[in-house]
Amino acid sequence: QLNVESMVVAPDRMTQRVVSRELAACGYRVSSEKSALRALELISRTRPDFVIVSAVLDELSGIDVASALTAMPSTRNIPIALLTSYTWGHPSLHDLPTRVAIIRKGNSFGSDLAEFLGRFGVT
Repeated sequence: QLNVESMVVAPDRMTQRVVSRELAACGYRVSSEKSALRALELISRTRPDFVIVSAVLDELSGIDVASALTAMPSTRNIPIALLTSYTWGHPSLHDLPTRVAIIRKGNSFGSDLAEFLGRFGVT
């Protein structure tokens, strides 16, 4: 197991389980949270090595969470990826900060995850 901590923020246990299983298979330690507000608190306190946040959440959207994390000095350097079915250029992603990666659900998940981890040098 690697000494790398990840946080998965997703509204349902199934999504958390699928993403967490992939990350654990790569050797990453994984914690998960379903509440956007609680995730913001946990991430700012624990500062994981990277965060994967679902686009659709409860109180806030994944774009809101990613925007908040990239704006705060204490978390702005944490690599973040948005888990979504949309691709770059989709109008729903207009407000997503440009440094936030996209991991698409479905067949592209594995390659998008690998690209994200490589882009930010997470090993």
